Amino acid sequence: MAVGILFGEFNEYDRALQLFGRAVELDPESSEANYDLGLTYSRKKDYRLARRYLATAVRARPNFFEAVALYGTVLYLLRDDEPAREALRHAHELRIEDRAVTNILTELERSQPR
Repeated sequence: MAVGILFGEFNEYDRALQLFGRAVELDPESSEANYDLGLTYSRKKDYRLARRYLATAVRARPNFFEAVALYGTVLYLLRDDEPAREALRHAHELRIEDRAVTNILTELERSQPR
């Protein structure tokens, strides 16, 4: 997986996707492999596929802050507001000082119908 992370850092997303995809095939419930695959898809702006893998990562490890925060952000970008709000609230509970999560959550809370 370290090689996949390096490919991702150098914007070699297709190569990273191959490696992370293989890791998920070997261990479908791995929170780390699913997170890495979701992160890479989100970097490619393929939010629908990112959502799928991030949901698996969060189910496997509900307190994995990075996965929960990215999952909430992807849901926000897909305009799936209520699940995004729930995920981002949980991420905020996990790491209250994270400004990015707080900012998106505040925006979602403002737009919530009364």
